[in-house]
Amino acid sequence: MPGKLFPLSADPEAARTLAGGAARARAARWGSALDPDQLARETEDRVRSGTFPGRLWKPDGRFTGIALWEPPEPLGASVRFCHLAERDASADGYREFLAALLRDAGPIAFVAPIGGLDPEEESRVLTSLGLRPFHRSEMRWPPAAPVPRVEPPAGATIRPVRAQDEPSIAAVHAAAYRDHFDRFLFFEDPDPARDAQRVVRSLFEGRWSEPLLGPSRLAELRGRAIGSIVAVRHEGRALLADVAVEPEWQGRGVAAALLGATVGALVERGERVIALAVTEENRRAVRLYERFGFVRCFGPERRWYNPDRVPVAAESG
Repeated sequence: MPGKLFPLSADPEAARTLAGGAARARAARWGSALDPDQLARETEDRVRSGTFPGRLWKPDGRFTGIALWEPPEPLGASVRFCHLAERDASADGYREFLAALLRDAGPIAFVAPIGGLDPEEESRVLTSLGLRPFHRSEMRWPPAAPVPRVEPPAGATIRPVRAQDEPSIAAVHAAAYRDHFDRFLFFEDPDPARDAQRVVRSLFEGRWSEPLLGPSRLAELRGRAIGSIVAVRHEGRALLADVAVEPEWQGRGVAAALLGATVGALVERGERVIALAVTEENRRAVRLYERFGFVRCFGPERRWYNPDRVPVAAESG
């Protein structure tokens, strides 16, 4: 008998139990970078409150799987957890479960790593469904390392971000991420300018995390913004959430100068953990962060995207 998908409300207790198991399995892949108990509590709370859309999977008369995603966006859902209970976590089981999701739960743009399969099995299952891999890493600033002070290009200046800089930073973000794979990781509005305004406003207003505008930095040339870094406090660390430089100024030292000023300001205010996330296929960004002195604390983690929904290949980043 083929498996069927059900709303989470079909069995709230099974939904919470499976959500906790999914979170713990995901945390195990991150090693010490995530607290499994904390992630399980947060995930169960979101399921309990109804803020984590998803489906339960019932292949043989009992609920053995769960999928949870962020609220659907124009490209489709971003699946954060796809999990089968341990004794059901086979390649064929996941293939049937994911095929049902792709068919019945609406379009899916991104899928996080699935639990219970080795990397080769995961690759066979997800590529058979038309998904392609990309890789994300978290990099952190070594706490004892001296922060490089990099001078910006001639005529440019670096200063702290102010609340009134939001429109200028949105314009820089729109230019930097237009037709860039990373833009689609947080995509909500098909119009690049409006989507950039939405991203920057969410950072300034603390939609996801506490904004740290004081140590954030803006690069200007004759009063016009050409680059910026916006920092936030996220999951107990200072996170460089948005690093953007106008295309014509990329590769000319603006990003390095912004990193030096922002990281320096965060260190001076006593931040113990300073992190950023990077798509490994964006080799230009990876080289910049490595040369500056950031080191990987987790990753590369392989994730998956749907090329029918995401119009830019990961390698183009």
